[in-house]
Amino acid sequence: MLKNELKSNKFYFDENYILYGKLRPYLNKVGNPNFEGICSTDIIPLNPLIEKTNKQFITSIMRSSGFVSWANERCSGANLPRVSPKEVEKYLIINPPIQLQNQFSERVQIIENQKQQAQNALQKSENLFNSLLQKAFKGELVK
Repeated sequence: MLKNELKSNKFYFDENYILYGKLRPYLNKVGNPNFEGICSTDIIPLNPLIEKTNKQFITSIMRSSGFVSWANERCSGANLPRVSPKEVEKYLIINPPIQLQNQFSERVQIIENQKQQAQNALQKSENLFNSLLQKAFKGELVK
């Protein structure tokens, strides 16, 4: 489905967007999609200026405790607190030179890759441990 075919109050997004969940902002729902799709009106699609900002840099700021606190202070609604898109647009963000933002993004990506490698190694270790435990219970480790 193309974005001009949307006939409801849904929003089109692609890999250039940041997705922000406006419902219960204290849950800190910030998405950094690498695909295109359609989201509901409970999501605010933000399209950063590519030539002036780095998407990963903006995403990191939006995931910070400072932004979460700021958004929580601007909520309306008792049972389902939500922050309006107009309020999110008012957030003043630092804007270092794009080269520094890109450098930050590269370092974050390296850290994310290392975290994934560590998670994979942990999973592999748990699998090996469980396999040994299974063999131990079956008496297969003793000659």
